[in-house]
Amino acid sequence: MNAQNHEPIWNQTRHLKEYPPLSQNESTEVAIIGGGITGITAAYLLQKAGKQVTIVDQGRFLNGTTLHTTAKITAQHGLIYDQLINSYNYQTARHYYEANHEAMQLIQSLIQDEQINCDLQQHDAYLYTETTEGITKIEKEFEAYDRLNINSQLADSIPFNLEIEKALIMKNQWQFNPTAYLSYLIQRLDQGSTKLYEHTAARTIEEKSVIMEDNTELTADRILICTHFPFYTENKLFSTRLHAEKSYVIAFPTADPYPGGMYLNIDSPKRSIRETTINDQSYILFGGEGHKVGQGEDMSTHYDALKRDAKAIFSKQPIDYQWSTQDLVTVDKIPYIGPVSKEQPHILLATGYRKWGMTNGTAAAKMMADDVLNKTDHKQNIFSPSRSSVTKGITSFIKENTDVTKHLLKNKLSHPKGDLEALNPGQATTLLLHGQRKGVYKADTDQIYMVDTTCTHAGCEVNWNSAEHTWDCPCHGSRFTYKGEVIEGPAKENLHHEQFSIIDLMKLNASQDNK
Repeated sequence: MNAQNHEPIWNQTRHLKEYPPLSQNESTEVAIIGGGITGITAAYLLQKAGKQVTIVDQGRFLNGTTLHTTAKITAQHGLIYDQLINSYNYQTARHYYEANHEAMQLIQSLIQDEQINCDLQQHDAYLYTETTEGITKIEKEFEAYDRLNINSQLADSIPFNLEIEKALIMKNQWQFNPTAYLSYLIQRLDQGSTKLYEHTAARTIEEKSVIMEDNTELTADRILICTHFPFYTENKLFSTRLHAEKSYVIAFPTADPYPGGMYLNIDSPKRSIRETTINDQSYILFGGEGHKVGQGEDMSTHYDALKRDAKAIFSKQPIDYQWSTQDLVTVDKIPYIGPVSKEQPHILLATGYRKWGMTNGTAAAKMMADDVLNKTDHKQNIFSPSRSSVTKGITSFIKENTDVTKHLLKNKLSHPKGDLEALNPGQATTLLLHGQRKGVYKADTDQIYMVDTTCTHAGCEVNWNSAEHTWDCPCHGSRFTYKGEVIEGPAKENLHHEQFSIIDLMKLNASQDNK
């Protein structure tokens, strides 16, 4: 396996037929937009309850954030419970835990009931620190666990070549193969009454109709938005209430028997460890290096840092897989799940899982399905997209929008002057052409792709991601191919782009210098 392909390990078990696009106007009881863990799970629950469901995805099912996960099924979401108790109250923390614990139980029951072969394994989950400053944080989180009656314990070591100060163990958590699990659920949907469409991009919603990019309409009594970034938010300015974080994973064969457990440090940079078996081969998944999208170092340095630390812990191993993922974080770290607004209760959305999409995404699917089925869930209020953020949430809101403004202005005021002659195939640079910032990618010895670097979402300037050959927006996380095509929203429109021969572009660049 060539690690430069940036292929998630789960792609090896993503066995799905291709579904057609929606080609004509249709109506259904429930329209679900987005074919990741939330949309697929919600569709399964609603089909089982006898609802007529149609699910669409702008690309392929299981090809987004769900494919790029580390697939831990756990309610241990970093240092969250002490913060929720102090920022909100005990009840909020309790409801957050219960929602995720119930999501774990739902995944287990579906796997058991359907006899799904997806490598489900029970493991303890560990939070650990290598610093003395982290001890207090670990101990405070343990106190929060104790208050919430979470089965846990403290430890002074973990079974790796790491000198740690303290670890917090949440007992009896789970892990699995997400694409094997969800591929099976999709097959069950296909065998049932659910209609499935791929390559169908939603543009907006008008009353009870989802309008696609080609103006095809899908009319429904209830609409569930299960996309990574909500494509429709009824002017709630979600781009100011979410930010996108990027993180990285490498996978390599294990040299020694794995001691068990799922691990995450609380220090910076983050490090995540778990094991999986693919095609009878055991692999370590080693992740971390998180940063805001478009604001990290050269992406290859993040992979290099993971490889360096993995070698120190596990000895030198060939890296068979490496990939990155992108997750949305809300201002108070609690996902937004529920009606878009009080005025449009028939439109539900779910987003902002903060890198814990297996349980948060399943919890969202259950809450949305319960809403459609008129079942009351007392926990839903803490996840409501219309909730007001308090204390730390408000502080985060201010910091988030200050950060966006900084990056909006930073590159607008810069004057790049890239060296076209020094550009090698597979490389990109930025330059100023007739007063406008342009991104230039050299595809081969002669072909150049030039894009307008102004993001089509909110006008920030995109930056080049050398590891994945994409243009990434540092404000709200939109990503584009080197040709300027949208990979990931909130942007809906491609970057303006042109194609040149290298000679023609150098002549064009030289002509402005002579003026």
